[in-house]
Order: sequence, then structure tokens, then C-alpha cells
Amino acid sequence: MASDADLARLTPESYHLSGEKLAKAISRSWNRLQGAWAAFREAWEKLSEGDPATTVTRERWLKPVLRELGYGRLA
Repeated sequence: MASDADLARLTPESYHLSGEKLAKAISRSWNRLQGAWAAFREAWEKLSEGDPATTVTRERWLKPVLRELGYGRLA
């Protein structure tokens, strides 16, 4: 298990966040993903029985997660 001293090396610059606090960036990402999850669940609950939910999952959940992780906008 990593000690707290090892964590001191993680800086905002480690994540390309010049001028932004790491905790603030984490909180912002978490909030965006919570919103994406809520939108996905809402759309998923409206699907008809038998719908495999691939489009909803891709558009409402996977793309937002991958975008948040820095993969950009995927086709």
C-alpha cells in the first residue's frame, strides 16, 4: 500500500491541470459523471422490454465517461 509521502508527488501538473486545484478538478469530474449517470438511468428506464440498450448505454454513459477520462469525442 502506498504511503502518504508517495501521494505528495501527485500534483495538479501531473494531470495537466495548471492553475487548478486537484480536489476541485476531481469534484468537477465527479459531478459531471453523476449527471451523466442520472441521464443514462432515466433513459434506460424508458426503454421498451427487449431493447438491448446498446445505443443508450453508448450515448448516455460510455461516451461521457470516455470523454471525461480524456479520450475526447469518439465516433
